[in-house]
Amino acid sequence: MSLGELSEKSDQAEEFTPEEMEPVGSSPLQVPTSPVAISEPPKSKKKLIIICLAIILLAIGAGAAYLLLKPEEKQQAVQTTGANEPAKLKAIVSIVDGTAEYSSDGLTWQPLKGEETISEGQFVRTDSVSRVVLVLDDGSIVRLNNSSEAKLVSMLPNDIKVENASGEVYARVVTSDRKFTVIAAETEYVAKGTAYKTVNSDTLKGVVVYQSSVDVSETEEDVAEGKRYYQEHPSPDVKSKITDLPVDELKADAFAKWNLDLDKQTSEFKDKLGYLTKIEESVATTPVAPSPVPAGASITLSASPNDKGIFFSWQTSGLNTKDGFKLVRSKKSQTPTYGSDSSDYVSGESTRDYTLKIKDGGTYYFRICVYRGNTCEPYSNTVQATAPYIAPEVVGAGVVTLAASGNTVSWTFTGTAPHGFKILVASSPSPSYPNNSKFFVDKNTLSQDVSAKLVSGDNYVKVCKYTADSNVSSGCTDYSNEVIINKP
Repeated sequence: MSLGELSEKSDQAEEFTPEEMEPVGSSPLQVPTSPVAISEPPKSKKKLIIICLAIILLAIGAGAAYLLLKPEEKQQAVQTTGANEPAKLKAIVSIVDGTAEYSSDGLTWQPLKGEETISEGQFVRTDSVSRVVLVLDDGSIVRLNNSSEAKLVSMLPNDIKVENASGEVYARVVTSDRKFTVIAAETEYVAKGTAYKTVNSDTLKGVVVYQSSVDVSETEEDVAEGKRYYQEHPSPDVKSKITDLPVDELKADAFAKWNLDLDKQTSEFKDKLGYLTKIEESVATTPVAPSPVPAGASITLSASPNDKGIFFSWQTSGLNTKDGFKLVRSKKSQTPTYGSDSSDYVSGESTRDYTLKIKDGGTYYFRICVYRGNTCEPYSNTVQATAPYIAPEVVGAGVVTLAASGNTVSWTFTGTAPHGFKILVASSPSPSYPNNSKFFVDKNTLSQDVSAKLVSGDNYVKVCKYTADSNVSSGCTDYSNEVIINKP
């Protein structure tokens, strides 16, 4: 209806006298006893008043509609905008023992050589005779046994999730407020300041706890240190139950022994070995003797550096070598041992030479042994050799400019950084590499959440370009300015 029509209808409306008006509410309408003269306004003024009232009513209605719709618009904006996601952690490949690979989609795989950065959503896998160590930005460690595959499902600083897709995965977790979960066969194993192994194979699916305890989604109670829980196990006495981990079973586990040896070398974990210490305890039972080596059997090793690395050759006599060999090396021990020191798998029953492509200029002790699945015996003589030194790609000099926002640092740089960056964090000014090195990121990463390495009070942070030089004193260059992050 138009304003004109509304005005015409108002002119025709029935007029009521005070006597005809009904009282409102419970109190009667008080009507003056003496007549009051009421002068009726002219019809043009009455029409103007009605028009103004109509405009006011329309404005009030529009305002009400706006107020009713406005919360929906705000709610929609919140739903579509969302909060900024925090910077995600990453993992560095610190050890590649044998042949391993990584992938971004689980379909296309690339070889791992060490020092690669593994990000959320990526996969790592090992072959039947290799192992891999991943060091997470928060200091936690994930290790893969042979024939194993893992995926970094979530690398949020407060919610880390690793999927044990197959094989065995060992998690050594740094105590923190964040949640750390390993998923195996759709079961979640949540750490509580813990060292534990998850297993995901055709016949075994479960967890073995070495230190502290683990919250298992399938059980009402936590699995404590020295206990195990298998949702799949050949024995009905063990399946779907929390049971003790037999010491003899622990002692026979080469992967557990390997993890113990590595944890003992890490300052963060060497005092938190838990049930793993049982491996080194003497027991009254007769130890299982290694496979006998036939009388007169032997293996002899020789080595010579070349422009590709170090060339090895060996001869064997009276030995079954169907499973190949392990070439073991150490810079300190004159008797490098498989499981304790770095090793490379050499396949082929009849293989008698191998080139180790190492070009760091380091001097090592080497032995070779006959691989037998979980053990390696007998060992050859020890040889000492120095690898050639091939200088890595030179870093282009330039300026690194660092800034901080909350607990995240970001930087820009000039020149080149082909080997990535080291993030240095210390409780006193002027942090330096390698003493204060806390994080490593690749050349394409220009920010890092450092909250995992902060201590209470002022923290001094710098970034430098990693040179990949084995000489520690020149391992980092082009230091940035220093920023201070205070942790309450």
